[in-house]
Amino acid sequence: MIGWLTKHLIKNSEDVKNPEVRRMYGTLCSMMGIGLNVCLFLGKYLAGVLSGSIAVMADAFNNLSDAGSSLITLIGFKFAGMKPDKEHPFGHGRIEYLSGLAVAAAIVLMGFELAKSSLEKIFHPTPVEANLLSIEF
Repeated sequence: MIGWLTKHLIKNSEDVKNPEVRRMYGTLCSMMGIGLNVCLFLGKYLAGVLSGSIAVMADAFNNLSDAGSSLITLIGFKFAGMKPDKEHPFGHGRIEYLSGLAVAAAIVLMGFELAKSSLEKIFHPTPVEANLLSIEF
């Protein structure tokens, strides 16, 4: 599917050395990652809420964090592709490092929150209810 999309949405898609083509690839993949991960989050979160399973909800939030990572990557591509200016004569390419750092911080924060929720479930357990919706996801 990505091959078909790149062929139809990115002009000169085979010229991956071209910075504009690379930016378009990053934009397309980031947008696909955001959309698909949000859909997965919604389905898994609903299944987790209905079943009361912290594991399913943790998996849902993993998808949400992946969507957030894709959003940060998308923003990083937008800023990194900016033309050099007076204050940044060599361009804005280092924003890619900062966006990577932001993704890492988000993952650590998500891990902390999930660990906290898991400990709460260990000390105050509630029964997990299985239903058809939670089994499908």
